[in-house]
Amino acid sequence: MKDKLYTIQGVKLRMGELTLGQDKKLIALFKGRTINFEELDSFQKVINYLFEEEIVDDLLQVILKGDIDNVNIEDITNTQLEEIISDFFELNGAWMKKLSSLLNSFLNGITVTTHSPNSKKAQK
Repeated sequence: MKDKLYTIQGVKLRMGELTLGQDKKLIALFKGRTINFEELDSFQKVINYLFEEEIVDDLLQVILKGDIDNVNIEDITNTQLEEIISDFFELNGAWMKKLSSLLNSFLNGITVTTHSPNSKKAQK
């Protein structure tokens, strides 16, 4: 998958498919939050969710690669934010839905199994 490139406040940043390290950080960021991707069906709803949960800054710190510490996140324009968030879901949307489903199942105490209900492993 090709990385998306950005120049924000003169700093070159990129975003690509999530890495294992980023997955771990995102899991920690979203832990304890309910994410219903069916309800987040428009860009504005996604942005509203991120602002309501107060995680926009942290999300950008996780998903953008490069010298992000030299970017004043508060000065990122709305157009830049829209592009970054749109690209994030374009690159990683399917994975985020799977991750959300697994996390919600785990947090609700539901066991996800690939064994049939009658198998010996499933009965343990």
